Amino acid sequence: MVIKGKTGNEKSSFFNCNKDAEKTIQQKLYLGTLLAMIIVLIPNVIMNYYLGVNQLGNQATVFLSIPALLFLYFLGRCKQYYNWIIVGIGVLIYLAIMWQNSSRGLYGTLPLIYIGSLLAVIGISKPQYHIHIVVIFLAQFFALIAIDEYFLKKEVVEYDTELSHNVDLTISYILTFLFSSWILRFYMLAYLQQHKKMKIQYAELKKANAMKNMYFTIMVHDLKGSFNNILGFTNLMSDSNQDFSIEQLRNMSGLTNTSARASYQLLEDILELSRIQQDEFKLKREQLNLRTCVQNILAKSQVSAQKKEIQLINNIKEDTQIKSDQYYVDTLLRNFINNAIKFTPQQGIITISAKKHQQSKLLITVKDTGIGMNQKLVDNLFKDDVKSNRSGTDGEPSNGIGLKICRELTIKSGNELLISSTPGKGSTFSFTATIA
Repeated sequence: MVIKGKTGNEKSSFFNCNKDAEKTIQQKLYLGTLLAMIIVLIPNVIMNYYLGVNQLGNQATVFLSIPALLFLYFLGRCKQYYNWIIVGIGVLIYLAIMWQNSSRGLYGTLPLIYIGSLLAVIGISKPQYHIHIVVIFLAQFFALIAIDEYFLKKEVVEYDTELSHNVDLTISYILTFLFSSWILRFYMLAYLQQHKKMKIQYAELKKANAMKNMYFTIMVHDLKGSFNNILGFTNLMSDSNQDFSIEQLRNMSGLTNTSARASYQLLEDILELSRIQQDEFKLKREQLNLRTCVQNILAKSQVSAQKKEIQLINNIKEDTQIKSDQYYVDTLLRNFINNAIKFTPQQGIITISAKKHQQSKLLITVKDTGIGMNQKLVDNLFKDDVKSNRSGTDGEPSNGIGLKICRELTIKSGNELLISSTPGKGSTFSFTATIA
């Protein structure tokens, strides 16, 4: 994951528009409400202009309402400035102006406009203010009814014909219905998006919890076994009543050392996997000589191979160059070769080779003549909720975490990891790298 931050050389300007910034559902609803209000007001103004009615309302809409809404939309879209209170007050003022110009109260479309506006303001406000908003809207609504009935007592706007009145009424109803429907639809979509996001987060949390339980189980089981061995041998060696020969003491100390190394390797693998899974972990690409990389890993594995008289063959050509991360290549080679040694019996053969896999990829393969695996075991190798470890042919310990480290590195580097195995005939572990 690459995160690009702002550099110190960037100059801030009021007209710089950061429209791609992440927005919450409520902020998206805020911007959508402003845009919907603008879209509804424009045909309303055009309709009233041709009908020759609400001239004062038209002027207020064209020169005050629409510019104010556009400015607030610009602030929210580009400057991440959101203020539902200003929008709410503006809506109330606009409703009052429309009421005064029409003086139709309950007989016109204003009740529907009130419902749509109320839904919009509730949608962009904080939940703790919803009751207050409803009370304020109702108070203004009934106050305007009282003003209309007891103070104005006349119609400021008169239509030329009944047809013009019906056209105005019909269009106003349609616009109000569309606006209200848009608000309700946005609520539904927002809810579905939130529900989908929560399901994904729950699945990820469940997976992470399964992984944590698996690691904890492995740690407890393997550390307990290792420490039992260490405590048992050290108790025997420290017992003054026992008379062990030098050879016996050497054997017990060697087994104690093996148990201690296994415990240390387990802790190191878990810490390494945890570090790789963090977003801060980055891989870099550099030109590497693949044969040299393989030779370095084989040199470190030579002692383990010699104990079992296993032959290590490096078939990589001298001039084979790849462009990859050194840590990625070394980690996969080390794990694959060590696993091959672990699960290959005495006098076996392990071969490392490479061939062109795709147009720009090289397939690097570690093949052994070991005990192999059935398909079920192969499928379980990378499952976080399945413990896939097993002992080597000479009882070598295995925690199964090394291959999971390989999986994470392969995913992060954008490469492939391939495994094929046949019980009793051996296994083949392969991974890809870019050809230099």
